[in-house]
Amino acid sequence: MTAHTTSPEPEFTDLLRDLYGRLVQIEQTIGTLADSTPDGFIMWGFPQAEAAEARDALGSAPSLAGFMPPPAELTDTHATAESLADLTTEIHRTLITASAKATDSADRHACLSAAMFAGRLHESLR
Repeated sequence: MTAHTTSPEPEFTDLLRDLYGRLVQIEQTIGTLADSTPDGFIMWGFPQAEAAEARDALGSAPSLAGFMPPPAELTDTHATAESLADLTTEIHRTLITASAKATDSADRHACLSAAMFAGRLHESLR
């Protein structure tokens, strides 16, 4: 197994932590929407799964090893598929930008994998 050196820049780690927290919040918001609407799982099941996949992919970044995000703020119960898609677009772009800043290949891979799932999340919200 190859040892990885994490991307040493504190700003990079802070960026990944912020993105991870935002993905957790999106996943929880989608879960709340699924629970509060009739047949919510039918409408929100795939987006929630894609959000979880994006979160898990980013969580595999060595720069996030041992990171435990603070409890998520209250979810936005007034969120819509459109507002979540807009937020997901921003996260997708930021993940791609972060991958270019990564000095560790495993961090880069985690960012790009998370970006792929964020793109799929965006498509599932349209």
